[in-house]
Amino acid sequence: MKPKIIITRKNIKNLILKIKGDGNIYISSPIFLSDEHIYNFISKKERWIEKKLKETTKKSRFSSPSYSNNCEIFYLGNSYFLNLKLCTKCNTYISNNSIVIETPKPDDTSLTKEIINSWYRKQGKILFEKLLIKYLEITNKKINKFNVKTLKSNWGSCNYNKKIINLNSELMKKDIRFIEYVILHEIAHLVHPNHSKAFYSYIENFMPDWKERKSL
Repeated sequence: MKPKIIITRKNIKNLILKIKGDGNIYISSPIFLSDEHIYNFISKKERWIEKKLKETTKKSRFSSPSYSNNCEIFYLGNSYFLNLKLCTKCNTYISNNSIVIETPKPDDTSLTKEIINSWYRKQGKILFEKLLIKYLEITNKKINKFNVKTLKSNWGSCNYNKKIINLNSELMKKDIRFIEYVILHEIAHLVHPNHSKAFYSYIENFMPDWKERKSL
């Protein structure tokens, strides 16, 4: 969605440009400046604006939603609206541009959060297993176990001694190419239990575009 340009004229001397969390461009302008002057100023700041908009999008995309009806939530890198429906049993599914949650308490944000996180873990278990099988075959490695957890910090971890990989269910919000990078990253720790040059060279052997994926 293209950002809106919101101009407010004030009794100030200089133009002030801000990018806020809603992804819009806010301009505070001296009262006497023309629209043409303001838009020329915005045009000169185009690169800076693009950079800030990307940073804002990343922050908002993977921050915690309000879990209220019609709030924005993410699944596999795509944006959806949350559609809460009153129902005696809990159920979650995607319909068009909405993630629908059927729940006995649509106004209970704590319950909604619990339902969504449970759904992410369930879907993650299915997807992560497929991707782990794919990249374990590619790298000719084996693990004894993998777990899906809702974590606050790391996207994943690897216990290289026990050959156990843990993956964060929050990954289900991210683009699948990023998920693949994280999975290969953890598999690489079976060989290199560090973040040395050899570790990243190992990843690059199997995923030449890992830097691009990491930035998604």
